Amino acid sequence: MGRQREYLVALVTGWCLCWLVALSVLGRLTLELYFVVSFAGVLVAYELTAPIAVGLRQRRYVRAAIAVGALVFAVIVARRVLEAIPV
Repeated sequence: MGRQREYLVALVTGWCLCWLVALSVLGRLTLELYFVVSFAGVLVAYELTAPIAVGLRQRRYVRAAIAVGALVFAVIVARRVLEAIPV
């Protein structure tokens, strides 16, 4: 694994662990909230390191993972909206 990829992995791991601790300390840890903040961190790290972190072939795999994450995010948002709408 290249140095830039190690940096990307360390950046995302650190982001996720910091949010895990912060949400736990605040008593607000839910799977949905943790996924959303972790997904946001992955997107930010991907954009910040895109030119140096991965090659074209690996970017294809990362984009596919981001697409799946975006789909999960859309499901979470849809569930929250449906919960908020009175029936």
